[in-house]
Amino acid sequence: MTNPEQGPAVGADDGADRRVCQFPVAYDPGSGEFAVAGHPLPPAPPGRGRKAEYCGEFHVDPDGVRRRHDRAAAFQRKRELQLEAAGGATARPDRPVPRPVTSARASLAELLAQWEMVTTAHRAQQAEIVDRVAEIVATAGDPDAAVAEVARIRAEAQAEIDAARAAAAEAENEALSARRELARAIEDKTLAEGAAEDAIADRDARAAEAAAEVDQARAEAATVIEQARADVAAAHAELEHALTDARSRIAAAEQAAAERVHAIRTETATEIEQIQAAANEQIRAAETRVRAASKAQRDAEAERAGAEQAAADARTEAQQLRRDLEVARAELTELTQAARAEREQLRSELASARAEARADREQMRTDHAAELARTQEAANAQVAALRQALDTAHSTISRLEDEMARRKGEQK
Repeated sequence: MTNPEQGPAVGADDGADRRVCQFPVAYDPGSGEFAVAGHPLPPAPPGRGRKAEYCGEFHVDPDGVRRRHDRAAAFQRKRELQLEAAGGATARPDRPVPRPVTSARASLAELLAQWEMVTTAHRAQQAEIVDRVAEIVATAGDPDAAVAEVARIRAEAQAEIDAARAAAAEAENEALSARRELARAIEDKTLAEGAAEDAIADRDARAAEAAAEVDQARAEAATVIEQARADVAAAHAELEHALTDARSRIAAAEQAAAERVHAIRTETATEIEQIQAAANEQIRAAETRVRAASKAQRDAEAERAGAEQAAADARTEAQQLRRDLEVARAELTELTQAARAEREQLRSELASARAEARADREQMRTDHAAELARTQEAANAQVAALRQALDTAHSTISRLEDEMARRKGEQK
């Protein structure tokens, strides 16, 4: 059988030389074997652990359906192929539909041992009865009738023995079929366990990845917050330095202006006193000096106006520094709010990841419990069918024993 994408299928025996995908694509009811997809698998990584048997990729199977070739899908596809094969063949009315899991639960070896013990005892009892009949006929005085009777009884006994042997052969064939079903059930169980292990490993990997992403987000948020704190601290330090510098400059300007005004006033007063003292002696010189004093006063007033302007400029610069401080504080508030919002978002994402992981775990538990319930129900049905068959065998044996007892009574 061929696959539309990879060519001819390769069985499990070919995997000794190269590893191929074991995903089932067809089922042969006669041999009980599955045809596999046969996609080449990459070399297994070194180390311990079970080697992968499936490619894990999506492929279009011979039935035209696109499937993912993994352990869980292989288990489901095997069941589907077996059910399809059972529906296409003619089923025996007195036997239930083969169920691999339930057949694995039955104690077939014990039933076969009981069947062999009963048939062996029955054959021994028949041989003993035939020998006794031969003795009675021999002593009855009619050798020909005795020989005919013994021959007839032996023929009937031989027919019953042949029927018992045929039943034993049929039971052996059924036991062989049951062993095959048991092997397939064990394989299906292994696939189911492997699929469950893969699902659990996948869930743990997703949870670990989510936790790693959350840890990384937390680390990035912490880095951003630390950087914001460092920037705020630097802004505070720069602002304090600017305020200190402004205060020093304002104080120096005010001190220089006061000293300059005081010096000008002192110098002006001295000059006025000198001019007034010399005015009486030299009026002309006094007038000249008065004009000079007036000019000096005007210069002093101009210098005082310059000092006042410098003080005003210093106050303006201080106000600008205060406004810069307010802007820095507003930026700090915005950074703090952004960090808080990002932290809340990270908490929400972590809660969502945990809820999703919890929901996946609950769904897996529910599916596993449902599968166990279905398996138990099928096992109970199979046990009931086997018990009914055993009761039928016991009834047949009892009927044969009663028939032999009746014949023995007639001979007496």
